[in-house]
Amino acid sequence: MTSIVLVINLFLRLVFILYGYIATEEGTLLYNQQLAYSGQLPFIDYDAWSSLFHDYLLGWLQFVLGTSILSQRLVGLTLALIVFWLTLKLTRQLNSASTPLTALLLTLGSPFYLYLSTIPYSEQFMTLFIILALFWLVRRQHLAAFLAAVAAGLVRPQALPVTFLIWLYLFFTQSRRHWARLTLAGTAFALVLMSPFLFTSPTHVFWALFWPLRANQILIYQQGFQGINLSALVNFALEAARDYGLLMAIIIAGFLTRGWPNKIHRRFHLLILAILLSQSVVALIHQPPYASYLYPFVP
Repeated sequence: MTSIVLVINLFLRLVFILYGYIATEEGTLLYNQQLAYSGQLPFIDYDAWSSLFHDYLLGWLQFVLGTSILSQRLVGLTLALIVFWLTLKLTRQLNSASTPLTALLLTLGSPFYLYLSTIPYSEQFMTLFIILALFWLVRRQHLAAFLAAVAAGLVRPQALPVTFLIWLYLFFTQSRRHWARLTLAGTAFALVLMSPFLFTSPTHVFWALFWPLRANQILIYQQGFQGINLSALVNFALEAARDYGLLMAIIIAGFLTRGWPNKIHRRFHLLILAILLSQSVVALIHQPPYASYLYPFVP
């Protein structure tokens, strides 16, 4: 069953890769990677608009695969399949009987996710690092889990609440000494990675992490947005229902019919629910609020 769904997943993604709409951001992705690998720093020397590190994570592949939107989408396909595989591995550890259903939901639950996740935006790496963090948490590899959570926040600021929630999860599930060591290791990891940017311009580092909160002041197509009102909330709800309605309905029905998970994984499920709630808040905080920013959290 899972193998059949994987083939369907791969087929649909290939259709999106070959015939899907080409957004202007895909060309910007390629150009920004070239700027990064020519020695320029994102948000300091050029407008990166995604994250401090994403151009470096993705750009080296241009030396191997060349510079084209098609090759970039094939990289996105590879990342998406890794996320697919890791999500099923995590599902199998939590409840092996639900693995085929999870594969089906990842493939047909949200076509919007299936399309956008074939493009290696910073959301794609963020999803990968978050899934890795959750996967290692279940396997009790706490250091690897926390470093992956830190990496997710550095790759895309949208994941900073996830980093914080996983840090809190470790606080409540580990001894204070072990938690302090994990905190120190995660902080050192982040500072080492950010050091080239911090030495050049700490102000730009702060801006790189929090610029989405000021998007209506710097992006022309968002000029004039005056804050969240009833109209914006209605549009947000309609957009969320369109893109994730089927997926949410099935998950809610599962909770109502199957009940709460067993005690072994209860804290872990609470963590996942807190992560999803935090991302709803992040999407609403963005100016203007976009439900489309929730797609990386479908897995």
